[in-house]
Amino acid sequence: MRNACNACYVEIHCDGSHLPRNGAAYGGYEARVDGQLTRRWKGRVKAADSLEAEFQAVIRALRWAVKKGYQHVVVFTDCMALVRMVRAGARPGGKYARFIRRVAALAKLIGSVWFQWVPRERNRQADMLCRAARKYA
Repeated sequence: MRNACNACYVEIHCDGSHLPRNGAAYGGYEARVDGQLTRRWKGRVKAADSLEAEFQAVIRALRWAVKKGYQHVVVFTDCMALVRMVRAGARPGGKYARFIRRVAALAKLIGSVWFQWVPRERNRQADMLCRAARKYA
């Protein structure tokens, strides 16, 4: 179902984590429109490392934004590497190229997407969702 307001602006806070000892990876995101909580998600993701887990959480969030018809999205994450990679674009043969291409394809469907780094303490809700996913998985 498309969002009634296709021009709506949504803020999404994302986080991902990977546990090297058992290979499990988790992600979470929280979306807000006009300061109101719109969506929360947490769960297991397929990832080989922490950065892949971060990418998977962002991809989940962007898929949701596409499904809802949002055309203006700001993604907040405490992963500076992800922000830098997405802003720079995929390099052929790069380890994370497929994730960057997927993020770019979803962003193109949305229209206007901006990625913003925030300190971990400003990404607490997404971090808590990610931790909850680990705890209950």
